[in-house]
Amino acid sequence: AGPFVLCLNAGSSSLKFKLYGVGSLTQLCSGLCERIGDALGNFPNFHATVSGTTAVPAVDERIELRDHAAALRRVVRFLTGDLAIHPSDVVAVGHRVVMGGRRDAAVVVDERVKKEIEEGALLAPLHNPANLLGIQAAEQAFPSARQVAVFDTAFHTSIPARNRTYALPKSLNEKWGLAKYGFHGTSYRYLANRVALQLGKAVDDCNLILMHLGAGASICAVKGGRSIDTSMGLSPTAGLVMATRSGDVDPSIVAFLVGKGRMSADEVERILNGQSGLLGLCGKKDLRDVHEAARQGDGDAELAIDVFVSRIRHFLASYFFQLEGRVDAIVFSAGVGEHDGEVRRRVLEGMGWAGVELDVDLNEKASGLARIDTGAGSARATRRSAPKRTTAQVWVIPTDEELGIAEEVKMILQA
Repeated sequence: AGPFVLCLNAGSSSLKFKLYGVGSLTQLCSGLCERIGDALGNFPNFHATVSGTTAVPAVDERIELRDHAAALRRVVRFLTGDLAIHPSDVVAVGHRVVMGGRRDAAVVVDERVKKEIEEGALLAPLHNPANLLGIQAAEQAFPSARQVAVFDTAFHTSIPARNRTYALPKSLNEKWGLAKYGFHGTSYRYLANRVALQLGKAVDDCNLILMHLGAGASICAVKGGRSIDTSMGLSPTAGLVMATRSGDVDPSIVAFLVGKGRMSADEVERILNGQSGLLGLCGKKDLRDVHEAARQGDGDAELAIDVFVSRIRHFLASYFFQLEGRVDAIVFSAGVGEHDGEVRRRVLEGMGWAGVELDVDLNEKASGLARIDTGAGSARATRRSAPKRTTAQVWVIPTDEELGIAEEVKMILQA
C-alpha cells in the first residue's frame, strides 16, 4: 500500500505515466495514452504494464480518448481497478512542464503557477497547453494530492548571461523576456546524476556534454554539475536538426518568406516546427526510415543524415572549447542517442585530437546503460589501445524523465 507518487508527462496528443512508491521510488507501473483527441483507430492506444510481476496482465486497449481528462480517467481506472490503489493513496502528482521561464526549481502548483504555465504557451505552443491540461485533469482525479510542476527550463537557469543573452535591442529583450531558456532539463539533470555515479564523482565535480537525441533533440554543456549552455533557445525549435523542426536557421529566412513568399508569420512558424528538419530534407521524419532510404541510394536521405550529424558536431566542438577541453564524459540518450550506433559513430568520428575514440564493437552492441569508448575495459584497451590523451569517457544512458520528476517531487514532500 501507499503512499505513492504519480508522474505524468503530457504531450500534445499523448500522456505517459509512471507510479512510484514514495520511500525508495520503486517503479510500480508505467503506461502510455496516445492519439488523444483522434478518432478511434485500428491499433491499441492505451498501454499499461505492472513492474516486477506477471500477476497483473499488461493492458493494450483500443479506446476513444477525447481529451487529456478522458486519458487520465482511463489511467485512474487502471490504478484503482487493476492495481487496487485508492486515489487518496497518491500523495503527489508530478508533472513535466516544458516552459517555466526563470523558475529554477520544482514548485507546488497553485493558481499563480497555472497562470504562468498558460503564459508560457506563447513560447512552447506544442507543450505547455498539454502540460496544463494534465494538471487540471489530475486535480479532478486526485483532489487530495499535491500537484507539483517540474520545469524543463529549470536546469538551465544557471546558463551565464553571455550564453543566455540575444544580441537584440535591450528594450526588446526586457519587454518580451527574449533569452535562451533551454529545454530537456529534466532529462539532463537525470543524466548528469547518473553518469556522475558511473564516474565515481560528485556531480558538482563533473564536466559533461549531454545529448538528448530524439524526435526533439538538443545538446547541453555542463560545468561543475551546472548547465552553462544548450542548443535550444527561446523555444524548442532552435539548435539541432530534429524530426520536423528546423533547428537553427538564418533569421532573415523568416522575413524573406513573409515578404517575398507572401506567407503569414503563423505559416512560417508551422513550417519551421512541423514541416522542416529530417521531414523537410528527405520526406521522412523517423531516422530509422531515413537510414533505410539512404541505404537504398536516396541522396536526399543521405544528405539529411549528414546535416543532422554536422549540426551536432558544430555544438559538440563549441562545448569542448567552453569546457576548456576538460570533459569527463560525453553522454548519448533518448531514442536516437540510445539506439542509433551509426549516428554515434559519425558524431564522434575523427575526435582523437580531443582524446575521444569509440570502441567499434561496444558501440554496435550497446544496449541500455553502456560505456562505449576504447578505454572501457582493460582487455579491449590492450587489443586496441586508446589514445594517449583520452580524457572523456563515452556513455549511452537511457533517460528516465519520469524518475527524474519523481525525485524532485520527493524532495518537495520531504521539505
